[in-house]
Amino acid sequence: MNSDIILIDGGVGTSLWEKTDDKVAVWRYNIEKPEIVMELHKEMADAGAKYVLANTFGANRLAMKGTDYTVPQIISRAMELAHNALDGRDVNISLAMGPLTGLLKPFGPIDKEEAYDIYHEMAEAGIAGRPDAVYIQTFLDLEMAKIAAKAVRDVKPDIPLMISLTFTKSSPKKGPRTMMGNSVPDIIEGLRPFDPIGIGLNCSSGPEDA
Repeated sequence: MNSDIILIDGGVGTSLWEKTDDKVAVWRYNIEKPEIVMELHKEMADAGAKYVLANTFGANRLAMKGTDYTVPQIISRAMELAHNALDGRDVNISLAMGPLTGLLKPFGPIDKEEAYDIYHEMAEAGIAGRPDAVYIQTFLDLEMAKIAAKAVRDVKPDIPLMISLTFTKSSPKKGPRTMMGNSVPDIIEGLRPFDPIGIGLNCSSGPEDA
């Protein structure tokens, strides 16, 4: 295998849902069903993953609105579970950060300052839990990904950072685009200032287009 290729675990949310009939927001399992979170981490490591994602993908204050949970509580617990599950294994732990449930203004209700505060809170709580890397993933919008990347860099400038976006089906004229119209060259140039160790795609329209 090429030394520049790394294997990251995937499908954390769907894999956790397969382990229980209680289909709730998966970040809640960090408190309510920690045993299935640890079980999944071990399974991913056993399958050969070099980076295992902490169960933090959607753990942001917008998602937790109206609950009794807080971002630091959920993310701190997620990092603790990952370390406990993978103790003694040669596996990297990555803080996972996903897109927000709304779009940035003017297409949605979220302004850039609010988005930055949300991601900064996630980054602070997660990086305090000693991850080996941060994985910003499944973003539809380059601008939102840049905001998340800036928040991570402001918390810990030297932490390894991976970023992936989600693409719609390619067209012969326009080529691959995200839902917000970002092209591959746009993404590479837009993310270059944040010095990621990898840029990629996930949850797009299938392996053939990928």
